[in-house]
Amino acid sequence: MKISRTLRGGAVALAAAAVVVGASQARSGDHQGNTSHVPKTIVLPGDTLFPEGMGLDAKRGQYFVGAIGGGAVLTGKVDEATATVFSPAGADGRTAALGARPDHRRVFVGSFGSGKIWIYDERSAKLIAVLDTGLPSSVLNDFSFLRDGTAFVTDSINPFLWRITFSRNGTPTLDKFLDFSGTAFVYGPGINADGIVTSPDGRFLVINQLSTGDLFRVDVATKAVTKIDVGGFDLTNADGMALDGSSLYVVRNANAQIVKVDMAPDFASGTVDTVTTSPAFLFPSAAIVVHTHDGHGGDDDEGGDENDENGAGKLLVLNSQLDKFLGGGTPQLPFTITSITQP
Repeated sequence: MKISRTLRGGAVALAAAAVVVGASQARSGDHQGNTSHVPKTIVLPGDTLFPEGMGLDAKRGQYFVGAIGGGAVLTGKVDEATATVFSPAGADGRTAALGARPDHRRVFVGSFGSGKIWIYDERSAKLIAVLDTGLPSSVLNDFSFLRDGTAFVTDSINPFLWRITFSRNGTPTLDKFLDFSGTAFVYGPGINADGIVTSPDGRFLVINQLSTGDLFRVDVATKAVTKIDVGGFDLTNADGMALDGSSLYVVRNANAQIVKVDMAPDFASGTVDTVTTSPAFLFPSAAIVVHTHDGHGGDDDEGGDENDENGAGKLLVLNSQLDKFLGGGTPQLPFTITSITQP
């Protein structure tokens, strides 16, 4: 996001989470949202939320939202007009929440200026683990996943890509997967790595740099980092991202835009297809794709946060109003998610 001032308490910057479509298989009997009846506006409860990041369990039709104003995590069904509290503000020492992303029946929640990651059981909201980078300056912004449940976490301040792996008994371990020092991804002042998505085949990660708008491809196997060619299009203020097949949706928060980029098969380049804006967008920070048919296939024990096929649907856009949070302004209440036809 665009930073207008330094926050108190030693925090160096504020980050906004990228979101992609969750593709976890629902268990038999789970309610799946009626995605053909997505409301135009979804209302989020709370007057001081400033919702920041969003993720979707496509099979259950259930989304999750992290709020930087207090740290609440919200949840709701995509065919319902209101959300509820999944984990309240301040729970488990969480005073600010960034990305909130479901995968493998777990919900991953990022933090601002604490270096912590919270992992919850998706159905019971029970805390599974709290992981710590050991770097209080870490802005742990967004998550993306492999089909085996491995999670990758962006750090907007420190030049590292973090990884979470799970043992056979489900115990998570956090490690430093990649140091960007000396690579094509050069960290500078302000917000750096922000949104992250995984290519449908799991070979590549795409990460944006908010301060410059650059996109980078990370080869999961070799850890090679290359800048993605988008024909010189300006994506400054790139915040959340959503990937649907080869269609990458980049949320430009201060510009109130959703930019659709058609990615090449090797994800080394992309072509800007459409730019969408709306008066309903209020400093949007994240987006998810909701298809109008029931979710995609896959085993319940397989992860992956991208859809395996394209199809007409909706784009749900999170209205963060973080410009008001940073500038001390009064937000427009209630806080909302806006639904538009998928570009």
